[in-house]
Amino acid sequence: MKYSPIIPAFASFALLSASAEAALIATGGHLDAPAFGYDTADGFEPHIHNEGGAAGVIFNNGSNETIESEYEPDEVVIAVKSTVTTNLSGTDYYWLPEVQADAAANGVVYLGVGLEELQVSEWDGDTVTI
Repeated sequence: MKYSPIIPAFASFALLSASAEAALIATGGHLDAPAFGYDTADGFEPHIHNEGGAAGVIFNNGSNETIESEYEPDEVVIAVKSTVTTNLSGTDYYWLPEVQADAAANGVVYLGVGLEELQVSEWDGDTVTI
């Protein structure tokens, strides 16, 4: 099956790097990419978060990572089948479902945004200054 890498709209959160050949290639399951933690000394800590469980990320080597885990942004490449596209006004776009069951049915990664590590008690009021 032919896959194409995707890059989210977060410029500072690169999923592809010069060492992409050595990265794990996610082809299914659930990932939070990007996910953020916050440390008062270091600020935001971007990463890729695998929730684990039965819906854990599936890598191209066939392994289903059922243990909750985190990866550095340059450790994982997210791949989408080149056949999973939608056409709008004559232009093909890669399509990632908003529902986990749809992603599983189409054999693609179900992406979320992980913010659960952000603790309100560490914020100044309702904001964090970057």
